[in-house]
Amino acid sequence: MQREERQSQSAQKPSLPKRVRRPPSAVRSIYGLESLEPRTLLSADLAGAAQSFAPEPVSTTAPLVILADAPPAASNPDSVTPGSAIGRFGTASGNADPSLTFHASDGASVTFSLDGAGDGEVLQDQKGLTIRLHGTDEQSLLRIETAGGNDRVIIENVSVGGALGALIAPTADLVGDLAAEGPIGSLAMRNLEGGTISAPSVRGLAVLGHVNQSTLLIGTQLGNDARIGGTAQAADVFGPGSIGALYVGGSMSGATVRIGQDPVDGTFDNGNDVLQGGRDSAVTFLRIDGGLSADTRFVGGAFPATIQLAGERVAVEGDGRFRTAPEGPLATEDVVPATIQPGMSSIPGGNPAPVALTFASNPDLPETRPVTENVLPAPTQAGVSPVPGGNPSSDIAQTLGSNPDHVTESVLAAPPLAAVTSPTVASPAIVTQSLVSDPHTPSNAAAPPSPGTSEWASVVALWKSQMLEYGRRHGQELTDLASGTPSDQKDATYYDAERVFYQIAAYTGDPSWANYAQTAERYYRDGYVLPNQGVVPGYWNFTQGLRMDYEQTHDAASREAIILLSQNAAFANPITPVEWSESAQYSREVAYAIMSYVNAEAVGAAPIPREAQLIDQAMRHIDQWFVSKSASYMPFMVGLTTQALIHAYEQTPDPRIQTAVATAVNGLWQEAWLPSATAFYYAGTNPTEAAPDLNMLIAPAYAWMYRQTGDVTYRDRGDAIFAGGVHNAYLEPMKQFDQNYAWSFDYLTYRG
Repeated sequence: MQREERQSQSAQKPSLPKRVRRPPSAVRSIYGLESLEPRTLLSADLAGAAQSFAPEPVSTTAPLVILADAPPAASNPDSVTPGSAIGRFGTASGNADPSLTFHASDGASVTFSLDGAGDGEVLQDQKGLTIRLHGTDEQSLLRIETAGGNDRVIIENVSVGGALGALIAPTADLVGDLAAEGPIGSLAMRNLEGGTISAPSVRGLAVLGHVNQSTLLIGTQLGNDARIGGTAQAADVFGPGSIGALYVGGSMSGATVRIGQDPVDGTFDNGNDVLQGGRDSAVTFLRIDGGLSADTRFVGGAFPATIQLAGERVAVEGDGRFRTAPEGPLATEDVVPATIQPGMSSIPGGNPAPVALTFASNPDLPETRPVTENVLPAPTQAGVSPVPGGNPSSDIAQTLGSNPDHVTESVLAAPPLAAVTSPTVASPAIVTQSLVSDPHTPSNAAAPPSPGTSEWASVVALWKSQMLEYGRRHGQELTDLASGTPSDQKDATYYDAERVFYQIAAYTGDPSWANYAQTAERYYRDGYVLPNQGVVPGYWNFTQGLRMDYEQTHDAASREAIILLSQNAAFANPITPVEWSESAQYSREVAYAIMSYVNAEAVGAAPIPREAQLIDQAMRHIDQWFVSKSASYMPFMVGLTTQALIHAYEQTPDPRIQTAVATAVNGLWQEAWLPSATAFYYAGTNPTEAAPDLNMLIAPAYAWMYRQTGDVTYRDRGDAIFAGGVHNAYLEPMKQFDQNYAWSFDYLTYRG
């Protein structure tokens, strides 16, 4: 379906090729489409692969690893005293450095680092290490990293004296108990072997290898003995529980998952158990890439209608491994056997509600051709990506299918996880040296004549008049959606409508525009982000408008929403390894994640270590596009990357960012600028198809380079891009209006 002609603007404008717009009925949900599962997993705090960590079984009789840095008593395995202290970490422990590193006898190093509240200690036990955390909260992040030796560590026990935002330990095997007094946000490990995990709730759990002879007790707070049963401080507390998403990269064997199950008398499955919370004690998403043994059991109030098992969709109904009632007669009338149907999620409070995990339609689905079930061409060789220069991809990457966010054939041909085949990637601290070394020297493509003073003033005047005309129209449309569906309300805010209207209010000095910003905020923040705890797809991670609101109104809910998005949105969550977005296919998601980190820190959150990693990765995306030329690009996606890097620079100046932005804008001008259309092409697959309605997502990077260097060539090119975007603006749809005015205010600021 072609987009409608602009009635009020098209009469005096040259005819340009119109992009094909997909009918709304063709936009399909993430939940039901196999090729979109990587997004579903990542939206649930999980990544859809363990291919960097081949599943390996772990033996509970593995020899004790003696630590070279351990106390003298630990130098002899026979003389190890359980509980021998190794060291402490976390700034709350009195250490200036929140990390602790020590070395094993095989040469491996193990590093514990804790960001946020709390402190921890590490002890040597008979089978491995014991970790005790104190004073942590829902923003605390514990990382356990290994290097050298066999690159793995055995964890015997973990106790968490509070909530925990995340525990990321992709090379750790848990062979004992992990007991948390509060909820856990994200949890990642290599294997779970003979262990028990207990917590009131877990938002995302990823076991990259196997789960064997282990138990999950979710909704359970074990006493200080970390065992079922006991009195006084050892007494247990049972209540409703939930797992947002559970991913197992290998198999599950002899495992038991109990969600909200109360044994009453300390003995499970003896006929008097109570299922606390009814259907609210649920697992929302489940994927197991290996097998699921016949003796594995799931007990809870609700499960997905289907799960992913060994690459297939498997129905839960009628499967004896899944029970919505404990063994024996029911001890409560609150238990309602049920499954979570597509589009519904069991949310505490009783009413099923839509969540990002189920329906999250993507307004940027491919627009130039219909979607088919088999977009991904079959590889010519098993495990090899058909993209020239691409990395070999694993079997899982081949089966997961296409990336729906990109149009170009060369991009679609690349499996979404093709860059994940090896855990070794370019050093995050190094940007390819072939990036433009002198940002003062633009590329040698001819610059257009710069508009004269009067002409430039007329361009800005038209930009402003169109902003006022269409801004009022779309502001009223937002207001009229007050009785609309939550989905329609959310979609009306795409590309950060709150940010756009707050900027209009500031530019015009008219506070009435802030009313529209507040309306957009209610739809996006209150109706979408907060109910889903920030668990949204990466392309819905909009934090700039929320930051503006917090800075103007000091509304704590906006601050909370920013922090949740920076922690839980797809690709922003710390559980997602950086390697999984190494491909430039994920440039937009990386860009939005970077901006969420910048804005979270601006409203008072602790600095996020992952920010530096993603900044480096965004610069490597620019290298892929314009230096190694190993990836296709869409110019507006490049613009989003430069926007994120510039925002990061404004937070913490980094000269490498200026070099990377120069590389991007020079490359775009040489390769993608269409002078006759005063626009960039939409995608490299059709280099004659102009997209002037996206100019404003790109132009500010040129003005920023002009401000940084004083080189008028950047200003002149930016003026041509800006003017093309104004004269050929496409503003009727709210999304396109927001695209035009989300970043273009900064153009005027940078240009001066």
